[in-house]
Amino acid sequence: MPKRRSPSPPGSPPLFPTEEAGRKESSISGEAAPREESGLTGGPATAHGLEYQLKIALNETYQMMAEVLAAPFKSPTITLEPRNVQERGVTRWDIRRSPPKRLLETKLSVSRDDIFEWLERIHQSHDDDAEFRLVSSRAGGALESSLSRLIKLAHEFSLDEQRFLRIYQREQIKEADAILKALGEKSFGALRRMSLRQSPEEDVADHITFMARMLCPSQAVELTWFLHEELLASMQNRTAISIRELLEKCQAKAFDLIAPQAIVRDELAPPLRAALALLRYCKGGVPTAVLAQTVQCSEQDVQTTLAPLIEGRNLALDGERWRLLGRAPNIQHEEEQEVLERGLKALLRYIDEHNGQAAGRAFLLDAVQLTRFCARINPPAVIRTFRPLEKLLKRHGNKHLVLELGVRPRNLFEREFFSGTIKDK
Repeated sequence: MPKRRSPSPPGSPPLFPTEEAGRKESSISGEAAPREESGLTGGPATAHGLEYQLKIALNETYQMMAEVLAAPFKSPTITLEPRNVQERGVTRWDIRRSPPKRLLETKLSVSRDDIFEWLERIHQSHDDDAEFRLVSSRAGGALESSLSRLIKLAHEFSLDEQRFLRIYQREQIKEADAILKALGEKSFGALRRMSLRQSPEEDVADHITFMARMLCPSQAVELTWFLHEELLASMQNRTAISIRELLEKCQAKAFDLIAPQAIVRDELAPPLRAALALLRYCKGGVPTAVLAQTVQCSEQDVQTTLAPLIEGRNLALDGERWRLLGRAPNIQHEEEQEVLERGLKALLRYIDEHNGQAAGRAFLLDAVQLTRFCARINPPAVIRTFRPLEKLLKRHGNKHLVLELGVRPRNLFEREFFSGTIKDK
């Protein structure tokens, strides 16, 4: 049996330098570098932007390490600044991980030019097997919101391109024609393989800290810096890193890694499946009160109810948030639908009750992600929960999200209602 340990206490030293220190001395260049030509994808980049790219790569690497430790037969790889070679040419990306092949572009903040450049690169890739993801620390503007709506429509009507074309024109999405033109003649297929993720830099760093302390509690800081340097070296040479070989290097360096247990969905009790379903969409973790309402137990009984996941080092309380290590298995659609509606209501209630505190506002992005997903699988649930989220977003000042979440669920609900798919409640 592998050893079981608790993550390091909240007072452990930070895994990353402060932003002020990052401005004075970049760990990428080793010297002051307020702005420099990167020679990499996307043209000029700040040292801060490249450090964010490395943090996203670290986050991906830790997730894959956890997966391989739990299931040694897996053999994923990660590459920084890869050239993706196809018959019709070469495209360059920030990060590639596989299998499955996912090409990531990372930005501290997303401009219009960034989005159109990303769309053009997807058009030029001619890669029908890859997934494309744009990850940013800060939210973009109206163009990003329009692209998000098109992506969701493409997923919603994934088997019916003609219906997708009719619906997107009816919804009058701003600049939709320009987006589809940039993606070319195969725009529908590309949209189905695209995703947008807002991952604030501080949240990424927190999650890396959590995963490091779960996998190597005795040397969490040292392990993160070792992986950071390995990724930096691979970036400079554009070489792929085998996660299996990386784990062997870690063991050779005497890092005492602790493997999480593999999760077998069919062996889990309903409360455990409910916890996994919620945490799949709340990457930053959730408070005890929200998790308790989702799995339908008291706050005092959360640890007892979820003991198998906690003892298997798949789930842990990190400060005031319950976080999941690695990737959760898919939960059956009908069960997930009910669980996510409960989780969304509980999360909105928590945010509203803690609205004047940073602890409450920090969960807004997770509430938005849950709302977006529920809009696809259970429109009435979104109609019932949109009003409180709308008020919270208006207080937060993100008008583009208010517009997107206000228009999409209502239109989707109307289509489903009038087609007889759902009944009035």
